[in-house]
Amino acid sequence: GSGNNPSLPRTSQHGYTLMSLARDMLCEANGTCGVEVVSQLGLPLVRCGSVTGFCRNEANGGYAGTMGDLAMAIRSQVEDWGTGNVDNLVINLSLGWDSRFGGETPVSNSRVAAQAVYAALQDAACRGAIVIAATGNRVSGPDSNLGPLLPGGWETEAAPNTTQCQSIVSRQSEIRRPGGLYRPLVYAAGAVRTDNSKAETRTEGESRLVAYGDHAVAQVDGVTPPAPSQIYTGSSVSAAVVSAAAAAAWHFSPAVGPAQVMTSVYDSSTGVGRTAEFCLGGGACSFDVRRVNVCQAIDKICGDFGGALCSPLTCEAPGDVLRGLPEDDIDALFAGAPTFDVSTLTKVTALDVCRPGLEIHTLPGTNLQDPCPQRQYYAVQATPWTDGQPEGQFCPNCLDRFHSPGKLFLEVDPAMEGTLSRVTLLCADKTYRIPGQLVAGDKRVLTEIPEECEFEELAMAYRLDNGTPSPASLASASLRLPDRDDDTIQDGLDNCLDIPNADQLDADGDGFGNICDGDFNNDCATSFPDIGYMKQVIFTTDPVADLNGDGVVNFGDVGLLKTLFFEPPGPSGTDNICD
Repeated sequence: GSGNNPSLPRTSQHGYTLMSLARDMLCEANGTCGVEVVSQLGLPLVRCGSVTGFCRNEANGGYAGTMGDLAMAIRSQVEDWGTGNVDNLVINLSLGWDSRFGGETPVSNSRVAAQAVYAALQDAACRGAIVIAATGNRVSGPDSNLGPLLPGGWETEAAPNTTQCQSIVSRQSEIRRPGGLYRPLVYAAGAVRTDNSKAETRTEGESRLVAYGDHAVAQVDGVTPPAPSQIYTGSSVSAAVVSAAAAAAWHFSPAVGPAQVMTSVYDSSTGVGRTAEFCLGGGACSFDVRRVNVCQAIDKICGDFGGALCSPLTCEAPGDVLRGLPEDDIDALFAGAPTFDVSTLTKVTALDVCRPGLEIHTLPGTNLQDPCPQRQYYAVQATPWTDGQPEGQFCPNCLDRFHSPGKLFLEVDPAMEGTLSRVTLLCADKTYRIPGQLVAGDKRVLTEIPEECEFEELAMAYRLDNGTPSPASLASASLRLPDRDDDTIQDGLDNCLDIPNADQLDADGDGFGNICDGDFNNDCATSFPDIGYMKQVIFTTDPVADLNGDGVVNFGDVGLLKTLFFEPPGPSGTDNICD
């Protein structure tokens, strides 16, 4: 960030977006907020015409930083906390660097800059701060994707004990006994989607704590006129969610120790059915991966430790179902945009040189250059810089919608500098090279995407040429808008998920579409009382019993009722009376 005033000019929206997301989770609509959200400048570097290619922008911030910048930012925040009137401190680090540039253990053998960050984190831990760091995102290019980025990967390292803290903190009175059994130096946070699948997770890089992190957007505070933030997918977002949960829980029970706060956050979270890939001590982990929820964390810590603010308490968490625009609205946003039929890519070439079993689909006669662009060029993590996780996405609005056949909507960031070429759709072991180039603000609609891609993670890879000597390879994740019954209503908005009903008729307003709702008395089961009701209204225009929506209750509706007998209504993707 570049300070704590969102109305100031800034080079990158990254820090302000995360601060706005935190305020959305921690503050009331009227602006009342029990937690103070502030920032420190940790990423001051911008590209310029200097010999090194980077300049410092201390006023407006930048896109990357050095480890030294990060160490100074952590020290500054801890110092500000120590001289203020705030009881507790949660430090959110939504950034990272590759461990090849420093930070391997033991850290005493590492580069001085990495040692400086490590020492700053030790100092923060001794004073009782909680540090939460992003695990890092999967990247394009030949960079390693193995394991978490640092400092998030330092969850394998133990926080200093009391004896160690006595040699780290000069004033012994400032040492805070943290308590708790699980006490890593930092707590790592990874990203998941609505269905708890991994979002941009690095290989062997999933932490114990995860949170939602798929195409998140916030209303940026202090900006006139009001405007939405940049859209981000990945562990920056999830780290902000976990930090918000820890800060909120601590606000309600401020006397609890930092490690106990994080134990409450973990214990209150929901398992996703996987085991963490790294944890305190290194080696194999037995911890379940759990998805953090702010309200659940508050309920847990209040139940275990209490606090003056705990009762009465009402915490309304957002639903887990991802809701989005109806199909027609999305099409309207891309009206007039060029389209490309993916099924015309009929030339198939094996790409074992990129990855065994990989193949690329191109137009016949295409002279294929750089067959695997995601391996030919380096991302920023191939440099010793610390960068935001995620970085700004070059396709912030990559939306894919599947209802036979699939569509993918591409919208290039209007602020992007340079040209995107080698545009490639990635779908498991198949890639599809889209002809042409993209520049800032461009829109494209890809049609006829193969149905097998419906069940795979989709992303777009590009070669970015912005005039620098070394082009970069980039990738943007897509936001999935599934439609499993092919009725053009995406699942998060569909009141009948398994039976097509584009009209979304719901006469009794219970959240279930008529066509899959034979539960006329709303007891959440279709049974004999419902048959009795159907007999009473047969051959009338009763809207509730008109299951097929043809305007009259007749034998067609009786046949539908038979298929629903002894079944609950639905299923529905909307809020309903049976949830």
